Amino acid sequence: MEDLGGGNKALFVLESGFQPDTGALQSGVLFGRQSFVGLQNGYGKITLGRQYTSFFDGLANFSPLRFAATYEPGIWWMGLNYRESNMVKYTGQFGGLQAVA
Repeated sequence: MEDLGGGNKALFVLESGFQPDTGALQSGVLFGRQSFVGLQNGYGKITLGRQYTSFFDGLANFSPLRFAATYEPGIWWMGLNYRESNMVKYTGQFGGLQAVA
């Protein structure tokens, strides 16, 4: 994170993966896991790009394996993905409640 002053911070994440047996890029793209930019301040955090879905953020806390395995039935059975491209995500803390949209 980079402090922009006035309580504002800029952030970015570039996360890549590869297949250990072939060396091929995961998903066939350089930053196929996460690649997003965002701003954070006292009102919350907004991020834009490829990132974990709000569904994943909410379910990860209740997964018995904490998503340590490569297969999570709760997501795959519903036809959902861990990550999506071109997302805009807002996360805010309101007292003891965290909201993700």
